[in-house]
Amino acid sequence: MISCCGLHKTYGTNGASGPSILADVSLSLSRGEFACILGPSGCGKTTLLNLIAGFTHPTSGSLRFRDQEITGPGPERGVVFQEATLFPWLTVQKNVAFGLHQMGQPGKTCAEEALHHLALVGMADHARAYPHTLSGGMKQRVAIARVLALKPDVLLMDEPFSALDANTRERLQDELLKLWGRFGQTVVYVTHSVEEAAFLADRVIVMGPSPCNIRADKPISLPRPRTRYSPEMEAVVRDLRRELNALPCCIGPTRVDA
Repeated sequence: MISCCGLHKTYGTNGASGPSILADVSLSLSRGEFACILGPSGCGKTTLLNLIAGFTHPTSGSLRFRDQEITGPGPERGVVFQEATLFPWLTVQKNVAFGLHQMGQPGKTCAEEALHHLALVGMADHARAYPHTLSGGMKQRVAIARVLALKPDVLLMDEPFSALDANTRERLQDELLKLWGRFGQTVVYVTHSVEEAAFLADRVIVMGPSPCNIRADKPISLPRPRTRYSPEMEAVVRDLRRELNALPCCIGPTRVDA
Protein backbone atom coordinates (compact mmCIF):
# COMPACT_ATOMS: atom_id res chain seq x y z
CA MET A 1 0.00 0.00 0.00
CA ILE A 2 2.75 2.47 1.00
CA SER A 3 6.43 2.16 0.16
CA CYS A 4 9.27 4.42 1.34
CA CYS A 5 12.75 3.72 0.00
CA GLY A 6 15.86 5.64 1.05
CA LEU A 7 13.92 8.72 2.17
CA HIS A 8 15.91 11.76 3.20
CA LYS A 9 14.43 15.03 4.44
CA THR A 10 16.36 18.16 5.35
CA TYR A 11 15.17 21.68 6.08
CA GLY A 12 17.16 24.79 5.26
CA THR A 13 16.84 28.52 4.59
CA ASN A 14 17.98 30.68 1.69
CA GLY A 15 18.88 27.63 -0.36
CA ALA A 16 21.27 26.27 2.26
CA SER A 17 20.90 22.70 3.43
CA GLY A 18 19.83 22.42 7.06
CA PRO A 19 19.93 19.54 9.51
CA SER A 20 18.75 16.14 8.38
CA ILE A 21 15.39 15.19 9.93
CA LEU A 22 15.07 11.85 8.14
CA ALA A 23 17.98 9.88 6.72
CA ASP A 24 17.72 6.75 4.58
CA VAL A 25 14.26 5.71 5.83
CA SER A 26 12.93 2.60 4.11
CA LEU A 27 9.57 1.16 5.09
CA SER A 28 6.63 -0.75 3.57
CA LEU A 29 3.08 -0.80 4.90
CA SER A 30 0.54 -3.41 3.83
CA ARG A 31 -3.15 -3.08 3.08
CA GLY A 32 -5.27 -3.13 6.23
CA GLU A 33 -2.28 -2.89 8.58
CA PHE A 34 -2.47 -0.81 11.78
CA ALA A 35 1.03 0.60 12.28
CA CYS A 36 2.03 2.92 15.11
CA ILE A 37 5.07 5.16 14.78
CA LEU A 38 6.54 5.61 18.24
CA GLY A 39 9.41 7.79 19.35
CA PRO A 40 10.54 10.86 21.28
CA SER A 41 9.92 14.44 20.16
CA GLY A 42 12.15 15.58 17.34
CA CYS A 43 12.84 12.18 15.79
CA GLY A 44 10.87 12.83 12.58
CA LYS A 45 7.57 11.02 13.23
CA THR A 46 5.34 13.86 12.04
CA THR A 47 7.72 14.65 9.19
CA LEU A 48 7.34 11.09 7.92
CA LEU A 49 3.55 11.30 8.25
CA ASN A 50 3.49 14.61 6.36
CA LEU A 51 5.57 13.08 3.57
CA ILE A 52 3.12 10.19 3.22
CA ALA A 53 0.23 12.68 3.26
CA GLY A 54 1.89 14.65 0.46
CA PHE A 55 2.03 17.89 2.48
CA THR A 56 5.78 18.07 1.92
CA HIS A 57 8.26 16.37 -0.37
CA PRO A 58 11.37 14.31 0.37
CA THR A 59 14.77 15.82 -0.29
CA SER A 60 15.66 12.50 -1.91
CA GLY A 61 14.43 8.95 -2.04
CA SER A 62 11.26 7.24 -3.25
CA LEU A 63 7.78 7.49 -1.71
CA ARG A 64 4.92 5.61 -3.39
CA PHE A 65 1.26 4.80 -2.79
CA ARG A 66 -0.01 1.75 -4.65
CA ASP A 67 3.17 1.90 -6.73
CA GLN A 68 2.47 5.50 -7.83
CA GLU A 69 4.71 8.34 -6.74
CA ILE A 70 3.18 10.58 -4.06
CA THR A 71 3.30 14.12 -5.43
CA GLY A 72 0.75 15.83 -3.18
CA PRO A 73 -2.28 15.33 -0.90
CA GLY A 74 -5.14 13.13 -2.04
CA PRO A 75 -8.49 11.91 -0.66
CA GLU A 76 -7.21 8.32 -0.66
CA ARG A 77 -4.92 9.37 2.22
CA GLY A 78 -7.06 10.95 4.95
CA VAL A 79 -5.37 12.85 7.78
CA VAL A 80 -6.54 13.32 11.38
CA PHE A 81 -4.47 15.93 13.23
CA GLN A 82 -3.75 16.40 16.92
CA GLU A 83 -6.19 19.32 16.88
CA ALA A 84 -9.55 18.72 15.23
CA THR A 85 -9.15 21.74 12.84
CA LEU A 86 -12.89 22.07 12.23
CA PHE A 87 -14.29 25.12 10.46
CA PRO A 88 -15.85 27.17 13.30
CA TRP A 89 -18.41 28.85 11.02
CA LEU A 90 -19.87 25.52 9.82
CA THR A 91 -22.14 23.13 11.68
CA VAL A 92 -20.87 19.66 12.53
CA GLN A 93 -22.78 18.15 9.59
CA LYS A 94 -21.45 20.75 7.16
CA ASN A 95 -17.91 20.20 8.42
CA VAL A 96 -18.19 16.50 7.60
CA ALA A 97 -19.84 17.24 4.25
CA PHE A 98 -17.21 19.81 3.23
CA GLY A 99 -14.76 17.40 1.61
CA LEU A 100 -17.57 15.65 -0.25
CA HIS A 101 -18.72 19.00 -1.68
CA GLN A 102 -15.14 19.69 -2.79
CA MET A 103 -15.18 16.36 -4.64
CA GLY A 104 -18.28 17.42 -6.56
CA GLN A 105 -20.89 15.27 -4.85
CA PRO A 106 -24.52 16.49 -4.97
CA GLY A 107 -25.71 18.44 -1.93
CA LYS A 108 -28.27 15.85 -0.84
CA THR A 109 -25.70 13.05 -1.06
CA CYS A 110 -23.21 15.11 0.96
CA ALA A 111 -25.77 15.74 3.71
CA GLU A 112 -26.81 12.08 3.87
CA GLU A 113 -23.23 10.80 3.89
CA ALA A 114 -22.28 13.30 6.59
CA LEU A 115 -25.14 12.13 8.84
CA HIS A 116 -24.26 8.49 8.20
CA HIS A 117 -20.65 8.96 9.23
CA LEU A 118 -21.58 11.11 12.22
CA ALA A 119 -23.76 8.22 13.38
CA LEU A 120 -20.77 5.88 13.09
CA VAL A 121 -18.85 7.98 15.62
CA GLY A 122 -21.84 8.67 17.88
CA MET A 123 -22.28 12.31 16.88
CA ALA A 124 -25.49 12.29 14.81
CA ASP A 125 -27.42 14.05 17.59
CA HIS A 126 -24.99 16.98 17.32
CA ALA A 127 -25.23 17.44 13.55
CA ARG A 128 -26.54 21.01 13.84
CA ALA A 129 -24.12 22.07 16.59
CA TYR A 130 -21.14 24.35 16.00
CA PRO A 131 -17.61 23.31 16.98
CA HIS A 132 -17.29 25.79 19.84
CA THR A 133 -20.07 23.96 21.71
CA LEU A 134 -18.24 20.60 21.62
CA SER A 135 -15.72 19.01 23.97
CA GLY A 136 -12.29 18.00 22.71
CA GLY A 137 -13.30 14.37 22.36
CA MET A 138 -16.45 15.28 20.45
CA LYS A 139 -14.45 17.45 18.05
CA GLN A 140 -12.09 14.57 17.33
CA ARG A 141 -15.06 12.28 16.63
CA VAL A 142 -16.26 14.80 14.07
CA ALA A 143 -12.75 15.05 12.58
CA ILE A 144 -12.63 11.26 12.21
CA ALA A 145 -16.11 11.23 10.64
CA ARG A 146 -15.01 13.91 8.17
CA VAL A 147 -12.08 11.79 7.04
CA LEU A 148 -14.06 8.53 6.92
CA ALA A 149 -16.71 10.17 4.74
CA LEU A 150 -14.11 10.47 1.99
CA LYS A 151 -13.62 6.67 2.13
CA PRO A 152 -9.81 6.83 2.18
CA ASP A 153 -7.64 3.77 1.72
CA VAL A 154 -5.21 5.08 4.36
CA LEU A 155 -5.81 6.88 7.66
CA LEU A 156 -2.87 9.04 8.74
CA MET A 157 -3.27 10.05 12.39
CA ASP A 158 -0.90 12.44 14.16
CA GLU A 159 -1.35 11.99 17.93
CA PRO A 160 -5.11 12.52 17.56
CA PHE A 161 -5.99 11.74 21.20
CA SER A 162 -2.96 13.13 23.03
CA ALA A 163 -4.72 16.30 24.25
CA LEU A 164 -7.68 14.41 25.74
CA ASP A 165 -8.20 13.16 29.29
CA ALA A 166 -7.33 9.53 29.94
CA ASN A 167 -10.90 8.17 29.98
CA THR A 168 -11.89 9.93 26.76
CA ARG A 169 -8.65 8.83 25.12
CA GLU A 170 -9.24 5.17 25.95
CA ARG A 171 -12.86 5.34 24.80
CA LEU A 172 -11.84 6.84 21.46
CA GLN A 173 -9.10 4.25 21.05
CA ASP A 174 -11.75 1.54 21.44
CA GLU A 175 -14.03 3.24 18.92
CA LEU A 176 -11.19 3.72 16.45
CA LEU A 177 -10.42 0.00 16.58
CA LYS A 178 -14.08 -0.81 15.92
CA LEU A 179 -14.11 1.49 12.88
CA TRP A 180 -10.84 0.01 11.63
CA GLY A 181 -12.27 -3.49 12.04
CA ARG A 182 -15.32 -2.44 10.04
CA PHE A 183 -13.65 -0.57 7.18
CA GLY A 184 -10.18 -2.13 7.10
CA GLN A 185 -8.11 0.89 6.09
CA THR A 186 -4.37 0.95 6.46
CA VAL A 187 -3.70 3.11 9.54
CA VAL A 188 -0.46 4.98 10.25
CA TYR A 189 -0.72 6.36 13.78
CA VAL A 190 1.90 8.64 15.35
CA THR A 191 2.12 8.56 19.14
CA HIS A 192 4.40 9.30 22.09
CA SER A 193 2.55 6.79 24.26
CA VAL A 194 4.01 3.32 24.69
CA GLU A 195 0.72 2.01 26.11
CA GLU A 196 -1.29 3.43 23.22
CA ALA A 197 1.01 1.88 20.63
CA ALA A 198 0.91 -1.52 22.34
CA PHE A 199 -2.88 -1.47 22.57
CA LEU A 200 -3.64 -0.30 19.04
CA ALA A 201 -1.00 -1.62 16.69
CA ASP A 202 -0.33 -4.71 14.63
CA ARG A 203 3.16 -3.33 14.32
CA VAL A 204 5.15 -0.64 16.14
CA ILE A 205 7.88 1.24 14.29
CA VAL A 206 10.26 2.77 16.85
CA MET A 207 11.98 5.91 15.59
CA GLY A 208 15.01 7.74 16.89
CA PRO A 209 17.00 10.77 15.76
CA SER A 210 18.77 10.95 12.40
CA PRO A 211 20.91 9.47 10.89
CA CYS A 212 19.35 6.12 11.86
CA ASN A 213 15.68 6.99 12.26
CA ILE A 214 14.07 3.55 12.29
CA ARG A 215 15.52 1.77 15.32
CA ALA A 216 13.10 -1.17 15.62
CA ASP A 217 10.13 -2.68 13.81
CA LYS A 218 8.09 -4.70 16.28
CA PRO A 219 5.12 -6.92 15.35
CA ILE A 220 2.47 -7.04 18.09
CA SER A 221 0.93 -10.50 18.03
CA LEU A 222 -1.50 -10.13 20.94
CA PRO A 223 -5.00 -11.30 19.96
CA ARG A 224 -7.86 -8.81 19.65
CA PRO A 225 -9.78 -7.51 21.48
CA ARG A 226 -6.95 -6.68 23.84
CA THR A 227 -7.01 -6.05 27.57
CA ARG A 228 -5.06 -2.93 28.47
CA TYR A 229 -3.58 -4.06 31.78
CA SER A 230 -3.06 -7.78 31.21
CA PRO A 231 0.36 -9.36 31.94
CA GLU A 232 0.82 -9.95 28.20
CA MET A 233 0.17 -6.27 27.45
CA GLU A 234 2.51 -5.18 30.22
CA ALA A 235 5.25 -7.36 28.71
CA VAL A 236 4.83 -5.66 25.32
CA VAL A 237 4.93 -2.24 26.99
CA ARG A 238 8.16 -3.12 28.83
CA ASP A 239 9.76 -4.29 25.58
CA LEU A 240 8.82 -1.10 23.74
CA ARG A 241 9.99 1.05 26.63
CA ARG A 242 13.38 -0.69 26.58
CA GLU A 243 13.71 0.22 22.91
CA LEU A 244 12.90 3.86 23.63
CA ASN A 245 15.17 4.12 26.64
CA ALA A 246 18.09 2.91 24.51
CA LEU A 247 17.71 5.88 22.14
CA PRO A 248 20.00 8.90 22.19
CA CYS A 249 18.36 12.19 23.12
CA CYS A 250 16.38 14.18 20.51
CA ILE A 251 14.69 16.83 22.68
CA GLY A 252 14.38 16.40 26.41
CA PRO A 253 15.54 13.43 28.52
CA THR A 254 16.75 10.22 26.96
CA ARG A 255 14.70 7.94 29.19
CA VAL A 256 11.00 7.47 28.53
CA ASP A 257 9.08 6.60 31.68
CA ALA A 258 5.53 7.61 30.66
